[in-house]
Amino acid sequence: HQVEVQISVDPGKYEFARLLQRTVRLLDQAVELCRRSLREGNPSVLDRLPLVEDEIDRFYLLMVRQLLLASDDFHIAVEIGVTSHHFQIGSRLVAKVLEVNGDLLADIGHELGSWLGTDRAPLLKAADSMDRMLADFDSFLKRTMEAFLSLSVLGANATLNEI
Repeated sequence: HQVEVQISVDPGKYEFARLLQRTVRLLDQAVELCRRSLREGNPSVLDRLPLVEDEIDRFYLLMVRQLLLASDDFHIAVEIGVTSHHFQIGSRLVAKVLEVNGDLLADIGHELGSWLGTDRAPLLKAADSMDRMLADFDSFLKRTMEAFLSLSVLGANATLNEI
């Protein structure tokens, strides 16, 4: 038995850069949920995290679909803004890294939720440091993606030097 999946979404409808930006916003939401749970000591804040992670996965699959269609049809590549095969390969890598970061943030949230439900004394000592690391991650992610989307070597290099 074979299963055939047909998607009737117009391939030119979703410009690749906008999909990346939306994924970064979702990652920002995931980071903020983790940070808020740390600040408030409230594990229920993390209840939305699996939904955000699922949405990141959906965007990843849509980005991969768009890139596969673009690799076969130059008109679609033009419509989504990724005309070069080199950019398509790089964009696929960036999309995968964003998806993996979504998975990692979901794992962090899961661990935070289990810690916040127990003795909080050890966590409180590390909470400020964890909050700073999450904030730094969020900042580096946004600046790196801005540099990638604007093809700014200087912006990317400045962020890498700071990391």
